[in-house]
Amino acid sequence: MSRLQLGLALCLALVMAACCDEGVQARAFFGKLTEAECARKIDDGDAPVSIICPGSEVTVCWKSSGVDSTTITVSPDPNGDSHSYGAHGALVLKPSKDTSIDIKASDCASTTKKVMVLDEPKPATFEGHLDASCNKINYRLNPAFVDPKVDAVDVTALFAPIVTNADGTTGGVCPTPPFLDGNHPIELFFFQIPNPFLTTRFSRPLKAIEDWNYIVKATCLQGPKVCNTFAALPFAMTLQCPAGG
Repeated sequence: MSRLQLGLALCLALVMAACCDEGVQARAFFGKLTEAECARKIDDGDAPVSIICPGSEVTVCWKSSGVDSTTITVSPDPNGDSHSYGAHGALVLKPSKDTSIDIKASDCASTTKKVMVLDEPKPATFEGHLDASCNKINYRLNPAFVDPKVDAVDVTALFAPIVTNADGTTGGVCPTPPFLDGNHPIELFFFQIPNPFLTTRFSRPLKAIEDWNYIVKATCLQGPKVCNTFAALPFAMTLQCPAGG
């Protein structure tokens, strides 16, 4: 190894060692939170995107390690600027359109939080997961990240039921209907999804927050079977805010 290569290797090792001591964690919670509330909630979980109605607030909570300051860039921002803050804190925002918040502790430690603002009905995708019985699917819209005013007006299952035998082999796609029986406990609402990839519109707008549950009814999936409880089963929903707020 040449002296130049050795020098570069040593520099890289030093940079990597420095990066090991740096980190940043962030959340974009629905509503207005204090820094103390942020500190209590920041380790409780996260969501890929926070979803709010126009006029609602979100609080960006962060905590950085190995650094003294954190740079936050909000886009779009009427000022188009980045601002420096302390190693931990809370920043309350009231975005009027879909927004990205970049939180950077250093070149080695950064993250981005996204906020969807429902200024019109918009599609959103959520990952359902099977339970150990292979016939129940669930996903949850956590109210810590979703405005309670948000409604869901329809749902589409973006996957097809595949026959999986007890020995792990697959036997093709199950015929449908029937496919899924759904329920939304917070509204005591029951519905059916007869086929995959076809949108089922609800008879009325439903509060989007909390659990969405589905029972697999495809007849060829009855009996001995195995399933991957870690597999993501995507569902699309159209979300909106009530007229006038």
